Amino acid sequence: MKKSIIGVSAAGTPAASGFWNRIPFFGYQGMGRQANPCIGASYVAPVTLPAGSPAASSEVQAQCGFEEVTLLFQGQLQVRDSAGHDSLLEAGDVLWNSAGRGLLRQDSQGPRLAAEGGTLEMASLWVNLPAAVKLSDPHRQHLAATAIPVCALPDGAGQLRVIAGEYEGTQGAAETVAPLQLWDIRLQASDSETRLQLPSCWYGVLLVLEGTVQVNYWPQPVTRQQLVFMGAVGQEVSLQATQDAHLVLISGEPLEEPIAGQGALVMLEPGQVQDCLQQLEAGKFGVL
Repeated sequence: MKKSIIGVSAAGTPAASGFWNRIPFFGYQGMGRQANPCIGASYVAPVTLPAGSPAASSEVQAQCGFEEVTLLFQGQLQVRDSAGHDSLLEAGDVLWNSAGRGLLRQDSQGPRLAAEGGTLEMASLWVNLPAAVKLSDPHRQHLAATAIPVCALPDGAGQLRVIAGEYEGTQGAAETVAPLQLWDIRLQASDSETRLQLPSCWYGVLLVLEGTVQVNYWPQPVTRQQLVFMGAVGQEVSLQATQDAHLVLISGEPLEEPIAGQGALVMLEPGQVQDCLQQLEAGKFGVL
C-alpha cells in the first residue's frame, strides 16, 4: 500500500548564515511537531565561493537536545564545537553531530575551498533526541563518503546512498539513537517508477533539492526546493523523475513527546529551555 501524502510545500525564504544562505524546508515550530523525531531541514543551494578569500564562518550557534546531520554534497566544510570536536568534511561526507546537554558550534569553509575557491552545497537535518538522552554528553560521527554504501536502483533509474537505516538489506553507515531511515537519492529522468519501502506507522519527509519527480498519487509534479510530507499509513513510496533529480528522504520511528524550544535549544517543556539558557549564560556550554 502506498503511503498517503499529507501535503507538498515550497521551501521558505533563504536566510543569511555567515557566507551562505540557508533555505529552510521545515522546523520544529511547524511540521516537525508531527514528523518528530524529524524536526527540521534546511539546504544550502550550490554557491560559488571566490579563491583567496579569508575563511568565512557561520555565526556561533548554541545547540541542545537534538542531533544535526550535515550532508556535504560539494565543497569542503570545517565544523568545530565547544566539546572539542573539529571535523573537516569533503564532498560526499556526512557529519552526525549530537548536541546532547549543550554545546557551541561553528561551520567554516574548509582551507582548500578558501584558497582555491569552488562550489559549496549541503543539507542539514535536525533529529530530535528522546527525553531519556536529551542531556547526554555531546558526541559526533564523521562518516566519510567512502564509508557510505551506494546501491544501484532497478532499471538504471539512479542510485541511493544508505546513510542510516537500511535499503534492500544494505545497512547504513550511521549509528542512530532510535530507528531511522536516511537516504540520499539521485534519479535519472525515466518513464519507469522507483519503488521504495518505509515502515508502516512512520511519517516520511522527502526533500526535492533539484529536478522534478512524481510521488505516489500526488497529481502535480514536485519540483526543486519543494517538500513532500508523507503520512504514517502505508509503506510504499513510488518515484518517477521527469527531470534528473536529487532527493533526500528521512523517516523515523515516531517520537510521541512534546517539543519546546528557542532557536537551536530543543527541549520538552518551556522550563527546561529556560534552564538551558541559564546554563548557556553560566558558560556551561563551553567555549570555542
